[in-house]
Amino acid sequence: MKKWIWLLISTLFVCESALAADKLTAKLNRNPVPVGETFVLSLEYDGDPGNKKPDFALLSHDFTVYMVSNSYKGIYTNGNMKKLYIWNVTMTADRTGTFTIPSLSVGKAKSLPLTVRVVAADNQRQAAPDAPKFSVSRSISNSSPLVQQQLNYTFKITAKEALQGNAPQFMSADGDEWIIRALGDPVVSTRLKDGVEEREITFNYALFPQKSGNLQIPEVRFEGYYIDPDSGRHSMQRLLGAFSGLNDDAFGLDMFGRRVPIVLKAGPISIKVGKIPAANHGSWWLPAQKAEIYSDWQQKMPTFKSGEAVSREVYLKVDGVIDSQLPEIRFPDIKGMKQYPEKPVIRSEVNGDNVVSTMKIKTVYIPEKSGRMTIPEIAVNWYNINTRQMEKAILPAVDVEVAPGVAITPSSVVPEEKTKAAYAPAKAETIPEAVMPAPVSGWHLLAAFLGGVALSLLAVVMFLRLSAKQKHEKKPARLSGQRSGIVQAVRNHDLRSVRDNVLAWARKTFPAAEVRNLDDVAALAEDRDFTVELQKLQKALYSVSQADFDSSTFMETFTRAAKRRTKQKKENERLLPRLYQ
Repeated sequence: MKKWIWLLISTLFVCESALAADKLTAKLNRNPVPVGETFVLSLEYDGDPGNKKPDFALLSHDFTVYMVSNSYKGIYTNGNMKKLYIWNVTMTADRTGTFTIPSLSVGKAKSLPLTVRVVAADNQRQAAPDAPKFSVSRSISNSSPLVQQQLNYTFKITAKEALQGNAPQFMSADGDEWIIRALGDPVVSTRLKDGVEEREITFNYALFPQKSGNLQIPEVRFEGYYIDPDSGRHSMQRLLGAFSGLNDDAFGLDMFGRRVPIVLKAGPISIKVGKIPAANHGSWWLPAQKAEIYSDWQQKMPTFKSGEAVSREVYLKVDGVIDSQLPEIRFPDIKGMKQYPEKPVIRSEVNGDNVVSTMKIKTVYIPEKSGRMTIPEIAVNWYNINTRQMEKAILPAVDVEVAPGVAITPSSVVPEEKTKAAYAPAKAETIPEAVMPAPVSGWHLLAAFLGGVALSLLAVVMFLRLSAKQKHEKKPARLSGQRSGIVQAVRNHDLRSVRDNVLAWARKTFPAAEVRNLDDVAALAEDRDFTVELQKLQKALYSVSQADFDSSTFMETFTRAAKRRTKQKKENERLLPRLYQ
């Protein structure tokens, strides 16, 4: 009887162990979740899965997976250790609704399906006031502009967590419909709301519709992250990360916590774009808030003389258009005066809420005769979007008095032969008698010829040696266009330009990699100090204070990283030829 009892106990123990193994449990760290914000799906496997792992491709239908991390967890009970293998899947949902996370499997173990509810950001703010809060809003200045007329677009992020990321992107499917320009740097402001500090990051853009009719302002998408100290491991656990199987750099962990990706979207806006008014009469279409044309002569009028060149700089300045919209300025002919306009110099800049474009043309005038002359007016037609009327910017005509220049007549030109006087020596000057050289023998000529040949051979040998030496000498390094752009941007403390030039440098330096943001640059550069400076740059781009960003330290770390990359590239280029020698 005792034998059967012990056999039954052993059987139950084995069954319990078998049931305990091959167990997969799925959990969510939050539910409901706001649209665009990340949440974590945790899968706990009781035991060691070996090479087996879940198929996370099943999640891509309703969610965007950003990262998958894994770790081991040991639980000691009565001297026995229970080992759990954990996968943490960080993901977001792009739309509201109720979704089902399907059953996932590891070997024979399967998890139960989970239901997650995705709500709008405003609903989540009321339901969970302590959760990270992010919301977006957008507005436009004009819902019925004319074609090519500037309208302003404002994209605003409200955040109760320190948010970092790149500039928002307009997700346009048709690049021919819009021209988009940023109106300066983002504006960051801080305020207290219900006792909680809240930050607003405002991005302003100028949009120029290139077609008339019903158009859509594209969806705007912001991709960034915030640091969640509670979702990361404790400091000691991070120090012991080598023993837990978790890699901080691979899974977005830093010394302050875990980077939690976030995606914020503003939907498209439908507008109606008007056609060019008939009052334009086929002229160059220039819809603007203000247009003026002026010259440097309005400050100081030069003096004109026949045959002498006089320069003039003419400026066309238009508010509310981009540089490509500026028309060609025509200079009417002037009787008795030649004019030579140079190639225009065009630039655009941001002035408040407007894009201001300026064209400068330098013209040289050369009067062919003296007397009174009139330089005709220069006129540019433009459409005033405030008054809805056609107007004309005019540079008035100028009357000039041309004074006679230095006259040059044929009689004043004396032939060169007649201007040469016969040479006569001075009284005290003596002219030496010509001395005939002594005749040269044949031996002297032969010796001179052989010496010349020897010197020629020596010169050829020296030239070949010098050429070979120069080939092996290291050429002086010159800054590439992107690197010089970084230096100039750092000197001007233009952080947006620094970021753009760093991205351009990385795309050229690592052509096979996909470089989307500064985090990609840091991963490719593999330089810890440079990574720290890139994080400071990214933080300064969206912070009120830029005290953490030090330009000299940034340039030092960038220079070291760039030199190391150049050295690695040269070593790789030398390696292959040696292998096949």
